[in-house]
Amino acid sequence: MVIARKVAQVTITNAVRKRAGQAILQNVTDQVAAKLAANPALAKTVLSPAEYWLAQRWSFFAKMKYGKAIEKLAARDIEKTPGLDSLFEHLGGPMRPDFVGVGALEGMRFDITTVAGAASHYGRPLYRGPGLTIITYERAATFTVFPK
Repeated sequence: MVIARKVAQVTITNAVRKRAGQAILQNVTDQVAAKLAANPALAKTVLSPAEYWLAQRWSFFAKMKYGKAIEKLAARDIEKTPGLDSLFEHLGGPMRPDFVGVGALEGMRFDITTVAGAASHYGRPLYRGPGLTIITYERAATFTVFPK
């Protein structure tokens, strides 16, 4: 009975930590998504000149780079916000989650994507297992390419 109680406490603690981490990162993502929607040229501050150039010309690249801009803008805000920088570490890159939890969120993994992209993120081999939390954003339906 004592062991069952301890297991239940750990499970509740992990569930609470996951919800807290998700809520915090979702809030950051919502804020940067609103800024980027209002000013798509903001992507220039976090994308390379080559990435931005491609995203100005082809919608396929623009949609990919829009997501990358959201991720990098969120990472920048986290890095410059005391308290948030002690909860999340930005990783990004192929076959890696966008963020991992540190400190109180140690062991958690977070990926930022569109609602439509969430299912494919859960299916990626290195992302399987406990701890992956998907954070979503909406890209305006009218978005095609970044401005010149």
